[in-house]
Amino acid sequence: MNLDQTFTEAYLADQLSHILSSTGYEVIEGKKQLRKGRFSGFQNVIYAVSAYADSVWVEFHLGIRVDAIEQMAGRFTRTLPGWRADAHTVVVSEGKLQGQPYMRRTAKTVQDLDRIVDEFHHFWEDKGAQFLDTHTSIRGADILLNAQPQKKSIYLPNQAHRYIKGITAAKLAHNARFTDLAKTYLLAFDTLPNGHLWVEEYRKLVAYLSNLSLN
Repeated sequence: MNLDQTFTEAYLADQLSHILSSTGYEVIEGKKQLRKGRFSGFQNVIYAVSAYADSVWVEFHLGIRVDAIEQMAGRFTRTLPGWRADAHTVVVSEGKLQGQPYMRRTAKTVQDLDRIVDEFHHFWEDKGAQFLDTHTSIRGADILLNAQPQKKSIYLPNQAHRYIKGITAAKLAHNARFTDLAKTYLLAFDTLPNGHLWVEEYRKLVAYLSNLSLN
């Protein structure tokens, strides 16, 4: 049989559920992901499928949402209100976590899909699960987004969002480098296409965070 996108997505959801359901992950219908709720937000596994004439390509991403960061930073990222509840604080591809620019696997048969799921399972047990469990927190997000402030982050593709969420995470995590990070990210907007369009809102966010008293 020729694989199509609908079948492939349903098959991946079913097979990944067998792997992840015992640890609290559930398929989120229509969102191409399995999600595990945490008291601080959620963590998830996302499967992206691209269909072509004689094959499909499959790529996996891992995502983290920290509610405290998103609730504070959300209105500054221009994310539409209807999408804010699903917004990620961190999202990274399996390939980048493996030190590769991408890791898209090709399938033409169900057997190929089984191989892909098996390879993901090995990655999950070796690195994926631990990555999510370690970083699904304010401190975890602060480490990922702010450890190398002058480099493009692999942990959030939209760098404008990275600066906004990164500085928010730094404040909430009591990061002693907050002031320096705020200045670094302000300058970094100049390196982005249309970065100047973000500067006014970013300044407002930094001013708000600077005067925010945390217990």
